[in-house]
Amino acid sequence: RNMNRDAQTFFAPDGLFAADGDILLRRITGAERENYLDIYREKPELERLIALDAEGLFAALWDAFMNENDLNCAILAREDGRFCGYCGLQKYRSDAPELQIELLRAWRRQGVGFRALRLLMARYTHLTGQAFYIGNVSPDNVASQRLMRKLGGAPIGAVPFPGASEEELRIFDSSSREYDRELYAALAKEFSTTERALKSHVLSFRIPAPEEDAGGSGIA
Repeated sequence: RNMNRDAQTFFAPDGLFAADGDILLRRITGAERENYLDIYREKPELERLIALDAEGLFAALWDAFMNENDLNCAILAREDGRFCGYCGLQKYRSDAPELQIELLRAWRRQGVGFRALRLLMARYTHLTGQAFYIGNVSPDNVASQRLMRKLGGAPIGAVPFPGASEEELRIFDSSSREYDRELYAALAKEFSTTERALKSHVLSFRIPAPEEDAGGSGIA
C-alpha cells in the first residue's frame, strides 16, 4: 500500500470511483456542497444552531469534511444522477480506515447504505489491498449497528466519542439522560464495557474487506 497516496488519485479522470447497477460513487466537489449540507438541514438537533448562525455552521461543516486525511465520495443514483448522500474513509492512509456514511432521509431504508459501503470497500481493497475497515457507531443508532453487522462487522470494543475532550467525556459519562437500559445492557456485554461507559463511547466494529468478486468493484 502507498500510505502517502493523495485521495484524488483514486478517482478516474471523470471523477468516478466505483459503480454498480444502482449507484455511482464519485469525487465530491463544490458542486455538491448544498446537497451535502441538506443532510444537516434534515437533522432536528441542529435546528437551533442553524437558526443562530447557518452560514458559520455550514462553512465549518464543509471545511471539516473536505480535508486531506479522508477519502469521500458522493453517492448518486445511477439512473438519474440524484444525490443520495456520501460515504468515505476517514484517515484512509492509516492501517485501519474508518467507514463513514450519511444519507438524505429519502434514500434511507432502501439498501443504499449497504451497497455504497460494500462498493467503497471493494474498490479501495482492489486498489490498495486493504484487508479490513473500522466502523464506529452510537449505541443508540440501532440501524447503523445493523448495517455494520450486515457488512460482516464483529465487535472489537467501545471507544470514546471522537473529538471529545476529557471534560466532555466526564459530562457525558455522568449525565442522567434516558436510554434503553435493555439495549445498553446487551451491548455492554457484547462489547466488553459497562452501561455507564456507553454514555460517552461509540461501538467499534472490525469489518473484513469484501471478496474480490463482490460485484461492482470496478469503475465501469
